[in-house]
Amino acid sequence: MLWTNLFLLFWLSLVPFVIRWLDESAFSSGATACYGIVLGLSAIGYTFEEREAKWRRTA
Repeated sequence: MLWTNLFLLFWLSLVPFVIRWLDESAFSSGATACYGIVLGLSAIGYTFEEREAKWRRTA
């Protein structure tokens, strides 16, 4: 569970930096793509975390 939590927290910690980059670059395509990647990987991390918690509850 530690690794899934670290994965999720790592990607969530990048959100403020990507938002600042979006603001400074006036929504350039590179910044927008990075924003989507960071949010997508955060969603994947949350899914991993949720599955791990369900698996540990039933085991």
